[in-house]
Amino acid sequence: MLIRDRLNNFQKGTDAELLIRDFFLKRKNDLVKISTHTIAKELYISASTITRFCQKLGFLGYPDFVKQYQEENEYLDSHFNNIDPNIPFLSEDTTAIVNNKIGTLYKEIIDDSLALLKKSSLNTIEYLIRYCDHIYIYAAGDLILAAENFENKMIKVGKTASVERRGDNAFFKANYSDSNSLFILLSYSGETDNLLKIAHRLNDKQLPFVAVTTMGGNSLTELTNNVIYISTREKLINNLGNFSSVLSAMFVLDIVYADFVNENQEQALNNKKQVSKLFENRRSSKNPLLEDN
Repeated sequence: MLIRDRLNNFQKGTDAELLIRDFFLKRKNDLVKISTHTIAKELYISASTITRFCQKLGFLGYPDFVKQYQEENEYLDSHFNNIDPNIPFLSEDTTAIVNNKIGTLYKEIIDDSLALLKKSSLNTIEYLIRYCDHIYIYAAGDLILAAENFENKMIKVGKTASVERRGDNAFFKANYSDSNSLFILLSYSGETDNLLKIAHRLNDKQLPFVAVTTMGGNSLTELTNNVIYISTREKLINNLGNFSSVLSAMFVLDIVYADFVNENQEQALNNKKQVSKLFENRRSSKNPLLEDN
């Protein structure tokens, strides 16, 4: 859950805690310059009360809260200033306007995803992918489209990867897997029951896994440090289509794939070309732009 939402949802507390909550919401962009002593003096409370409130929200203390709150606000205030990712076009828009708005939305999603990649633990994840023998991918909802796109690319350069569509089978694979296997779990909400069962089982076996999910904290990110964040603008239900979540997940996994093959690009390309020629030996096109050199 976003820090902003945690504050807004904090309704039952002491009078002092509710004062601190309101102060944090109102002065969100100023907190980095304000000490607990300054806040305490303004609100007529003790500085230790502020520290305890931050800990109650799940932070180490006030500095930790401010750091993460500032990062969240910077993210939320960037991109999507002129378009709503949930309802990006209006019923009265012409076809041309709808087309342009979807184009603008896609550009915003990519920029948003790139910004979040700075928070993702990509180096560790790429190491895990490189040195595991098999990648198992399990996705919740429409994110399976991104999972299958990633699987397809990895297979074609010689990396063993498979998407599991059934939650029970994915759980059994997690139960019997070892350190030579890596699970990638995709969930927009990070609260999918079957997916969390798999994550807990992997943790029980002390096996690392990768979570592809939203920023702001959820049950899935509490179970791993290996997180790739995707665009976190889309409502779970109140939207005209999962434009941002699927595209963002596909994009960040394409980044992971690109970094993987770039380590040994020539060999990866040769592998793909040789096998493609064996399978697609009769594939051709009358369009000269599509012909291989």
